[in-house]
Amino acid sequence: MTFRELINETRYLLRDTNFLTNNEGQYVETYLKNWLNEGERQFCLITDFGVEQAYNITSVSGTAEYALPNDFIREVSVIYNYNNLLKDRYVNSLKISTTGTPYAYYLRMNNIGFIPTPNNTYTIILVYLTQGGNMVNDNDVPIIPTIYQDILIHYACMKASLQGDDVRYKYFREIWGEKIQMAKQHWFYRDNMQADSRVGTGNINPVVGDMDNFITGI
Repeated sequence: MTFRELINETRYLLRDTNFLTNNEGQYVETYLKNWLNEGERQFCLITDFGVEQAYNITSVSGTAEYALPNDFIREVSVIYNYNNLLKDRYVNSLKISTTGTPYAYYLRMNNIGFIPTPNNTYTIILVYLTQGGNMVNDNDVPIIPTIYQDILIHYACMKASLQGDDVRYKYFREIWGEKIQMAKQHWFYRDNMQADSRVGTGNINPVVGDMDNFITGI
């Protein structure tokens, strides 16, 4: 479905009768657009779905942590000099008090940090999952599989009902929850990720082990 079709279906499901004679209808379109985009991001976060994007981090000597991209969902791999850095889940001040060439990374709040703290300028590649940016234009389409795109409509309806203290909120929430659980159980979408024009021209879904092609594709 296109973004415009999602908006229209949301209004229809909300029984927005004013929409038939007034394009704005009962619900402010800006809110509907925000809720549809929010629904897609929630889907990606909960189901671990997304498109892969590469992001270069240029280290600064003596600086351990760097901001994650705004569209970050989760990391896929962190690479330096063709090697995957290890993930450290138990970082402490002692580990980052030393400096050198990073061999591990950690996530804290909205930052990624390296162990030991870089002692020079290094180009470290963060491969991560992203939603691919918000839908903006009428012809934009979600990145999630077509079979699940109606979930975005139910999410937007749920948020609209909550804002308006609508008794249908529970109904829309239950449908949203059931379909999210179904999506989490269907792993096939991992083999059907599609590059999305909103992401950019990065190398999408590099083949594991094919590092030469991956690096040159960035």
